[in-house]
Amino acid sequence: MTPAQPADRDAIVEFLSRHVLNSMFPLSNLMRHGMETGHPHATRFWMIRRAGRITDVIGLTGSGMVLPQCPSEPWQAARRTLRGTRVTGIVGPADQVRPLSEALGLSRHKMLISADEPQYVLDLERLVIPSGPGWLIPAGKAQLPVLLDWRAAYQMETLGHGAEAAKADAASTVSGWIDERSHMILTDGKDLLALTGINASAMSVVQVGGVYTPPALRRRGHARRAVALHLAQLRDAGRADRATLFAASEAAARAYMAIGFHHIGTFTISLLEEPAHV
Repeated sequence: MTPAQPADRDAIVEFLSRHVLNSMFPLSNLMRHGMETGHPHATRFWMIRRAGRITDVIGLTGSGMVLPQCPSEPWQAARRTLRGTRVTGIVGPADQVRPLSEALGLSRHKMLISADEPQYVLDLERLVIPSGPGWLIPAGKAQLPVLLDWRAAYQMETLGHGAEAAKADAASTVSGWIDERSHMILTDGKDLLALTGINASAMSVVQVGGVYTPPALRRRGHARRAVALHLAQLRDAGRADRATLFAASEAAARAYMAIGFHHIGTFTISLLEEPAHV
């Protein structure tokens, strides 16, 4: 695999766009943060070309996350390419992440989480908005204490972080949400009911992430209503015509299917307890 140069950007975008639904993280990172900007999501790339066309790409973010889009399964080439690299995790299509993890030797390291999650997609013309209480407000500084608590709880429940690590992540993550205006809160005017957001966007596709309802308010349809209202806003503003997401539980999957999402595959999220050099 050869290192990508700035002149390769457009070719990489074109390649990833052909696999857009399971390339949202590398594609969004490249389009928003570039290759070498110092941002934690800025992503370096290595690629394989055959007959002048890119066939495989691996990304590595500034924070150490490996992002494969490798249809031809060049796992040994990937291992040689990433040898000695500091890695914090790997996310992508399950049929790529699992063999690449083995090639990199990540199974020797302790994991915070290594989960296969069903992936769903929705054509936003088919979006169903469920009835129920509440409307959306932007996640902002006025809600900061609640957002920090919710994010820390999400990190511990969904990604296996300890309390201190979850609090540290929440501070930086929520700050980013507020700056980027990426997340929305469902409220009934009295209480904050649920959180929804977008963690990647490219080519008129948005990827939903960070959806959270506090335990005392679950099983009332708040999360599905929050997600649906947010996607309707983006659709009506001309900012998206498709959406994709991953379901961390059967309850979440049922909620997403209720607003029109259908299953298309499996996405794997593997996060190391501690960074490792592979």
